[in-house]
Amino acid sequence: KIKLPMRILSFSYCFPNEFKPTWGVFIAQRLSAFSKKENIELEVCAPIPTFPVLSTRFGNLPTPTEKNRGLNVYHPRYFYLPKLFKQFDGLFYAKGLFPWAKKYCELNQPEIFDAHFAWPDGVGVYHLSKKLGIPYVLTLRGWIWVGMKQPKLWKQAVEGIRNAEAVICLCQAMVDVCKEIGCDENRLHIIHNGVDRKIFRPMDRQEARKQLGLPQNVPVVVVVAYFQRRKGILETVKATAQLPSDTHLLLVGAPTEADYYEEVKRTIEELGLSDRVIIPGHQAHDKLPVFYNAANVTVLASYWEGSPNAVLESLGCGTPVVATPVGSVPEQITPGKNGYIVPMKDHESLAHTLNEVLSRDWNQDTIVSSVMSWDQVADKVNSVFCNI
Repeated sequence: KIKLPMRILSFSYCFPNEFKPTWGVFIAQRLSAFSKKENIELEVCAPIPTFPVLSTRFGNLPTPTEKNRGLNVYHPRYFYLPKLFKQFDGLFYAKGLFPWAKKYCELNQPEIFDAHFAWPDGVGVYHLSKKLGIPYVLTLRGWIWVGMKQPKLWKQAVEGIRNAEAVICLCQAMVDVCKEIGCDENRLHIIHNGVDRKIFRPMDRQEARKQLGLPQNVPVVVVVAYFQRRKGILETVKATAQLPSDTHLLLVGAPTEADYYEEVKRTIEELGLSDRVIIPGHQAHDKLPVFYNAANVTVLASYWEGSPNAVLESLGCGTPVVATPVGSVPEQITPGKNGYIVPMKDHESLAHTLNEVLSRDWNQDTIVSSVMSWDQVADKVNSVFCNI
């Protein structure tokens, strides 16, 4: 008896390409690990939104096909209206991709579609599935917390979620949402994100600080996040002002919200922290372990998340995490073992907890073992697909 591979076509608008090498890297990592299973044959559709009249607004566009982490990645284009009529994005996605998807299916005969994000991928793939007669699996990510506040989008997303053969959730809170909208509980699965253990692993702290030009014998706190209000960076800055006077704060990330970025910088100056807060900007993904390893603790004071990569990456490096109870954080942080959980928007509580973290020793092996590798994640994902 010959065991044939399961042919899967994965869809994600958020996927790294030659011009955005770190965009959606966590999706590429999961799919790369999943594709290495002997029963899997997987390719990726990472569609590119374009608006012909203003095409230059989107910058350089990737080639129609490319290789990424050993995966064949296709970049069909679909029509998109920037900032306008967002309720039509899912339909534009499906309509624009249908000719390409129909031809692809005729040539390659995939058995299952695999969509990432409820919007626009989940809605678009739902419509493609109906037209092409191919079932799909949907992975929910942090977008759902935004989508639930936008009725016109959420109504469509609910259809995409309900009609999936299986829904992979990054945390229990997402499962609860799916139950509330009427999903079959047997189709719901919790699978957290993982880390690449070849990249995110412990290294000598003194060496890490030497590489970054940091003092050796001072407390160091790191935040790895875009400068967005929802990431709670202001709260972390205010908390730092209440830590020992030699504490250094590293704010690693791109300034994607300009007004907020300026507000953070003003607050740093007003609190007299300019000589102790370092903003190195956006960093390549494989450079992040040096920052985690240089720190005594990682902070993520977010207002909402799915399965935050910064938490998992820090744990993979053996650095404890202090985070708010968002997304999968309550399932990934065991207080006192690999970090602590603090209330949202409460810099006083954050400062108190950081002082506690900085005053004690941590078992690095325990911290590292609290997070899955992408290979372990792929095993769980494979089980979901095999049961369909």
